[in-house]
Amino acid sequence: MALDYAHAVEATLEFLAQHPHLGSPCHYPEPQLADLRFRLVEKPFERHLIYYRISGEELVAFRVVPGARDLPRRLLDPPGME
Repeated sequence: MALDYAHAVEATLEFLAQHPHLGSPCHYPEPQLADLRFRLVEKPFERHLIYYRISGEELVAFRVVPGARDLPRRLLDPPGME
């Protein structure tokens, strides 16, 4: 299951690297989150979200989280605090 999850996340990131603007923009009021976008991880893990930024020609993955969270608060926590 863990390998399937890792493959789904990797496939989603590869897709986003080719089509970075297909992710939805976030509309959180916190300035640190203003430029984030998100996309659902591929099936069967579509309950998880990949948050990322577009920085010039790079896609910068910010966080992968389950979608049923207090997301703005969780995104401001340091990684590993989930």
